[in-house]
Amino acid sequence: MANLSTDVLELRAELIALRRELHQHPEPAYAETRTAARIVSFLEGSGLRVRTGVGGTGVLATAGGLVFQGSAEGQLAAYSTRDGRRVWSYDAGNGIIAAPATYAIDGEQFLAVMVGFGGAGPMLSAWVLPDRPRRPGRLLVFKLGGTATVTPYPRPEPVTIDLTGASSAGDATAGLTLYNNNCLHCHGPNASGRYLPDLKTSPMLLSADAFKSVVIDGARAAQGMVSFSRYLTADQAESIRAYILTEARKADTLALGRAEP
Repeated sequence: MANLSTDVLELRAELIALRRELHQHPEPAYAETRTAARIVSFLEGSGLRVRTGVGGTGVLATAGGLVFQGSAEGQLAAYSTRDGRRVWSYDAGNGIIAAPATYAIDGEQFLAVMVGFGGAGPMLSAWVLPDRPRRPGRLLVFKLGGTATVTPYPRPEPVTIDLTGASSAGDATAGLTLYNNNCLHCHGPNASGRYLPDLKTSPMLLSADAFKSVVIDGARAAQGMVSFSRYLTADQAESIRAYILTEARKADTLALGRAEP
């Protein structure tokens, strides 16, 4: 293994340079992705094997020498117990949390797994997962010689809102701190939520009264978004709205840049 003390000093200098780079890129999750990639490179260069991503499911071991496991990325894979090689995989099109199971009917063996993803993982670590919206769960069952196919998940059209004329009397700088302290865990860094509604494209963002009706008055409590009046004042909620508006405009600018030939 390399000299970690020397390597850490070198890494520190590189991370300072990386920090300057990150200030030039406001894209959602850019900072997390670049920083994680650099740290993984450092660890692997020091002789450590690193697997990125969100942890996999529980495993299923069979008498035939196979171990099955699902992943947050959506892969159901089989590994050989002899050498650990992956010998088979299937793209489920959605993250997997549940462990696979096996059973037999009239002597024929089946492999089943419940596909579906949620919880804290996709909200806090969406930047290491495939770019996909929240999708409904489904039960997949396999057998040797099976010929059935699965209908692919439909990809919904991107949601957009017209920000023309939208403004806020709030303090966007203060709103960033308030957002990070109260909203980030569910709606993601840079208001980049993927599994819960993307606040940058919410119609509630267009009106101070509409935003307050949700955040302070609890208009969406039945849908899971309870009132935050215990933790925020109306003025603080408006500062959060001001911050999200800045992120929404950044996202619009980036989208226009990608659309240009």
